[in-house]
Amino acid sequence: VMTRGYVDTGWIQRGTWTAAATAPGTMAASPNTGAGSVQTFTLTYPDPAGFTGVTYGWRQFLIQAANGSGPFCFLHYDRGGNGLWMYSSDYGFSLGPGTPGVASTALNSSACSINPAGVTVANNAGGLVLTVPVVMKSPMNGANNISQRMLDMLWRDTGWVQTGTWTVQ
Repeated sequence: VMTRGYVDTGWIQRGTWTAAATAPGTMAASPNTGAGSVQTFTLTYPDPAGFTGVTYGWRQFLIQAANGSGPFCFLHYDRGGNGLWMYSSDYGFSLGPGTPGVASTALNSSACSINPAGVTVANNAGGLVLTVPVVMKSPMNGANNISQRMLDMLWRDTGWVQTGTWTVQ
């Protein structure tokens, strides 16, 4: 407080406050286990309470050899720009963008291909749901892990979280 005579009391502590970050929520892939070279995955990414449907951040999906080496299929969805990107180890950079619901051959590598025409995006019950048809090619044959990652509107990066396994035959 400052008085009329310009006497300042300075800062006086009147209590304490502790801010605690909430966990980003649980991501999920469905199916989260199985086998085959063609599969449509339904990927769920939670939104923080009070921010449902805010078009910010990104969501990622990775199918990678269970031993951590070899080819992989990596999809990046930019929520703000509604764009799909695929990182290609063939070229060393991202391919795209593709737009969900619009046919394109841009997302195609030696490991996998995704036709954006079959990709759907929905805001459901407090989260984002991506439905992604993936064609996994012969370099991905064998046991693979399914992982997901997201950056939400609160700038929380989950890091890669394994959400399933898949065998490519």
